[in-house]
Amino acid sequence: MTDLRVQVIQGANELRSAWAILQTGSTSSTLQLPPKCYEQWIKRALLYQTLNGTAEIFPAREFAWDAVRAIASPMSIIDHIRNIVSYGSLKTDFAVARHLALTTYVAVTWSAYDRLANVCGRLAGIADLAENPKQNPKACEDFLGKKDTMGFSGHLHIQQAYSWPLKTTYKIRNWLLHEGYEEGGTQLFNGDRIADGFILHPDAVSH
Repeated sequence: MTDLRVQVIQGANELRSAWAILQTGSTSSTLQLPPKCYEQWIKRALLYQTLNGTAEIFPAREFAWDAVRAIASPMSIIDHIRNIVSYGSLKTDFAVARHLALTTYVAVTWSAYDRLANVCGRLAGIADLAENPKQNPKACEDFLGKKDTMGFSGHLHIQQAYSWPLKTTYKIRNWLLHEGYEEGGTQLFNGDRIADGFILHPDAVSH
């Protein structure tokens, strides 16, 4: 399967090519379509700029994932008894390093997903979604939480293939970014020792 970043770059290049063609067509002396059609699709094709910006996020995501993996590495352990690990050039409690590393990773990951959802919704969404000037299309709220938001019943494919991973990672992102260590008395992780690693609390798994 092609790497997602590569797909994003390819999509950006294709949209940029479409934008160039539309620019040429819109200035032709013999328009083949009404000017409003060209205006509409030039606006859509300009989303290649958003895709180009999105591609730049993926190296940050990979670096953030390396930081998450490093926290769980024996090489990061400074004091196993006191649960002290290295986090970059700093020494801190394992639970603090775990929280910071995982929060960074899911935040960076979802910044890319939010940008992709915006492009997909603007290109293939129904008018209420694609033309909304006040709110960008959202992966969970629009593609999973509503009916008939995409052309060619595309939302049905997204719901069947991606509902569980999207909603689960979105929940974990919101938990880490907005709630912190616990939500409603439920701890996200099973414990704060180095030995507990990234094992989720059973109540968090059920939630």
